[in-house]
Amino acid sequence: MSGLMLSVGLVFAFASVVMLVQIGASLLFAKHDRATRVNRRLAMFDAGLTREQIYARLTRGRSSRGALAVNLEARLRRALRLAGLAISLTRFLTILGLATGVLWLLGLLIGARGGGGIPSALLSLLAAVLLTALGAWLWLDRRRRGRLAKLEQQMPVALDVMTPAFPQPAGRDSAL
Repeated sequence: MSGLMLSVGLVFAFASVVMLVQIGASLLFAKHDRATRVNRRLAMFDAGLTREQIYARLTRGRSSRGALAVNLEARLRRALRLAGLAISLTRFLTILGLATGVLWLLGLLIGARGGGGIPSALLSLLAAVLLTALGAWLWLDRRRRGRLAKLEQQMPVALDVMTPAFPQPAGRDSAL
C-alpha cells in the first residue's frame, strides 16, 4: 500500500508544479493579454461594427458552456465583488485548488498510517473538497457581512456630507 501512496503523492506533486508554472505564466502575460483584448475591440470598432456586433463576436465562444456553469461563475464573481476582494475568479479558484490539494495531501498522510488504500484516498479527497468549499463560502460571507456593516455605519455620515447644512428656501435664487 505504501507504493500506491507514493505514486499518488508523486502525481499530486507533479500536478502542483504544473499549476504553479501555469499561475506564474498567467501572471507574467496578464498585462499583454489585456492589451491584446483592448486592441482587438478597438480594431473591430474601427472596422465599423456596432457595439452589439462586437459583443456578439466576443461572447460567441462562451455559449457552448452549460447554463449551470455560467450561473455558478456569475454567482462566484458576485460573491467576490460583494466581499470586496480585488482578485480574479481564476486566481481565487486556483487558491482554492491549492488549498484542496494541501488538505488532500494531509488526509493521505494521515490515512497512510491506517492503511486505508484507495477508498481512504477518495474519501480524503471528497473531504478536502467539501472543507475547502465550505471554508471559502464562510470566509466570503463573513467579509461581505463586514463590508455591509461598515456601509451601514458610515451611511449617515455620508448623507450628512452630501446634503447642505442650510437649505435654500424654494423659489429663491442663491446667486442674488
